[in-house]
This record gives sequence, structure tokens and C-alpha cells, in this order.
Amino acid sequence: MTVSHNHPHTLVVQAHPRHDSLSRALLDSVTDHLERQEITADVLRVGHGDRLTTSALADVATLVIVAPTWFGAMPAMLLDQLQRLLGPWVDAGQPASTSPMASIERLVVVTTHGSPKRINLLQGEPGKLLWERTVLPLCAPGAAFEWVSLYGVDRLERPAIETFVVDAGRRAVGATATSRSAGR
Repeated sequence: MTVSHNHPHTLVVQAHPRHDSLSRALLDSVTDHLERQEITADVLRVGHGDRLTTSALADVATLVIVAPTWFGAMPAMLLDQLQRLLGPWVDAGQPASTSPMASIERLVVVTTHGSPKRINLLQGEPGKLLWERTVLPLCAPGAAFEWVSLYGVDRLERPAIETFVVDAGRRAVGATATSRSAGR
């Protein structure tokens, strides 16, 4: 996508080791919906040479993460970069207002789970809680959070997955379009 330095700024981060994955289809859906709404975004593909850095997050108002949830957690390639980036704020108590995510007004996570929702609930939804309790507080005060998730993907038929892919792109962009129209 074309890089825009107009504000507010959208960043889409995808993390998956394969180019031909459901995660890639979700990334394509998100970026297609962004383009249809004439919202310009940067795209980082963690695991394919891109790195999530402080400079990549500069002036980002909307952050969309596209990554599977494996065994209750995000892919290690994304977790590693978040730990390196946010360690001083999570582990060393730096003020959230100085976080590299302090400009983010909306955090959207688009994810899939092999297990059904009830299993995730029994486990306490650790992947979702990591984003809500650890990452979201480092974003702008009052930042919105949306968890766009498909549970039980391993047992679903192709039409249900395809419907989710389209819906996930629309929901991620709906969150972005709402932030834009609100003048954020």
C-alpha cells in the first residue's frame, strides 16, 4: 500500500511464517477494505523481513494486528518484537505516556483459534488478555480495543472461513473509519 504521512495514520502488522496462510487472506481482506475506504496504511509483515519498531509506530492512530492465536498466544515472532519494543514500559515501569504506542487510539486484533470459544474461555483467553491488559494500557488514554476472532477454525467448512475473512476486513476497517470520522 502507499505510505501516507497524513494524520491519523494506520499501521497493519501481520505475523505468520507462511505466505499462503489464512492469516495472509485476512491481511489481504483488511488492506482491500482499507483501500476501498481510501484509507492509506503502512503494512509490516513480521517474519518476512519487517520489524515492529518505535519509528514504525510514530504517529500511528490505528494499529491493526493480523496474527493467529496458537495455544492461547500470539506467534513467537510477534511476541519477541513486542517484548523488545515494550519491555521498558512493561518490565521497568516507564510511564505509559512515553510508550511508543502512546499515539494509538484504536487497537484491533484480527485472529483465529483452532479450538472452540468454550475452550478459550476455560483457559481464560490469555491471548486476548495480553492485548487488553498489557498492550492497550500503553496506548493513548481511552484507546478503543476490538478483538475480531474466529474460533474453532480447524473444524469449520470453507464457506464459514471465507465469510469470516470478508467480515474481519470490514470490521477492522470499520474501526479505522470510525476513528477517522470522529476527527481523531
